[in-house]
Amino acid sequence: FTTLHSNNASESLTRLLDMEIPPYKITTSLRGILAQRLIRKVCPSCSNERPLSDAEAEYTGLRRGTPVRVATCLSAVEKSQRKKEGMLCSRCSGAGYKGRIGIYELLEINIPIRNAIKKQLSTQEIEDNAVEEGMISMKAYGVELIEKQITTVSELSKVCNNNLSLKITTSTKD
Repeated sequence: FTTLHSNNASESLTRLLDMEIPPYKITTSLRGILAQRLIRKVCPSCSNERPLSDAEAEYTGLRRGTPVRVATCLSAVEKSQRKKEGMLCSRCSGAGYKGRIGIYELLEINIPIRNAIKKQLSTQEIEDNAVEEGMISMKAYGVELIEKQITTVSELSKVCNNNLSLKITTSTKD
């Protein structure tokens, strides 16, 4: 067991190769790679539900119009005003998020992945092979959490290092 800093499991293989570890050593000693990230959970008390936009649907692969949660993030002035009025969310104190949940992907080093490592395929090619072999990517796992209304599209985009330029609007409850 060891830790390695990378964005996902397949990128870890590229990192090891960049460290000049011969592919044969990787394929004979490595059994799997677990990538994990923390993602913020949307506050169930003050978040709002709205339909998924076209851009968000394209990014997530979910159907346009799917109901999703949006965090109600307040500015410092709004927080102060709501606190004075006694209207500040008691769960998240106006942050819009409360708690975190892990998102994971497990890359099993099976024969097709061993062959990809030996050929020194790109990170994306290795990930594509792994997904074909049944791996659930962190993004796919995060999309499940969006569908279950546990987190938001903007959180997933941040955590999965995707440059998603969505205009995500938030509204506050009155």
